[in-house]
Amino acid sequence: MKQSRPPEERFSAEETSVVSRHAPILRTARLTLRAPCMADFPAYAAFLASARAKGVGGPLKISGAWGYFCHDTALWELVGFGAFMMDLTETGGTVGSIGI
Repeated sequence: MKQSRPPEERFSAEETSVVSRHAPILRTARLTLRAPCMADFPAYAAFLASARAKGVGGPLKISGAWGYFCHDTALWELVGFGAFMMDLTETGGTVGSIGI
């Protein structure tokens, strides 16, 4: 799940969803945790389609990955918590996702 644009250029207003208004952005020297956005879905779906996703219910077809992705993002709006995408603070590269 690596993205090459620097953090300040990664997400335009069109890519940022309503979810980002409900989820905090947590930054440390090493990681930045933020709400998922549509730009994350291709890498998210690719991971869930791989054999590495066995521990989280995969491998999944794209429809199953879409369901997981929608669940992860909708939780912020519905209950005030949800999944985060993990970016390397220094480079902005996305390295995974984490949730409760």
